[in-house]
Amino acid sequence: MENNADKRPPLIDRGAMPVIILTLVTMFCVAALALVSNLTSEARAQQEAEAALSIQRELFPAASEFKEISLEKISPDFANITQIVEAVDSSGSRLGFVITATGMGYGGPIPTTVGYDTEGKIVGTRFDVSAETAGYGQNAAKPEFYEQFTAFNADQKLSADKNSADTVIDGLTGSTRSTNGILSALNEAAGAFLSLD
Repeated sequence: MENNADKRPPLIDRGAMPVIILTLVTMFCVAALALVSNLTSEARAQQEAEAALSIQRELFPAASEFKEISLEKISPDFANITQIVEAVDSSGSRLGFVITATGMGYGGPIPTTVGYDTEGKIVGTRFDVSAETAGYGQNAAKPEFYEQFTAFNADQKLSADKNSADTVIDGLTGSTRSTNGILSALNEAAGAFLSLD
């Protein structure tokens, strides 16, 4: 006669033990990820600041300084504005402003940076579309797309709709959500620029 005790599953496979082990492994992984995130947060913030400064210098190469403008100076209507800096030359004269806003694309928020001279003319734009679809939304990072915006100014509302009464731009083929996210951010940046004194 066989012993019934020999047919029972091992302790690790019984009852709540698998759940307890999985919970402990998950808690360890979450703690390790939190620790790594905490240890690298300062480095990531510094990289983001350096990337933003690099774009600001591209848009205003003659600037010797970029002064941060408090977002409290703009209306709460511009909730998607993440940064405004004033570009200043070596004599202290204002060259313009660089405004960063976000619009919602297909892959998530699209950080959009636009430079305006003192008259409100767009001197350049840059879009972080790394989360967008390759070959479609990521085409916004190509000069043939972003250079078209230097023909416009802050007084113009931009649209990709050919039937719109607004200023129509050439949208990204097959990327309506990416295009609309970028235009939403640009139009909000224009409103923020016009609200500055």
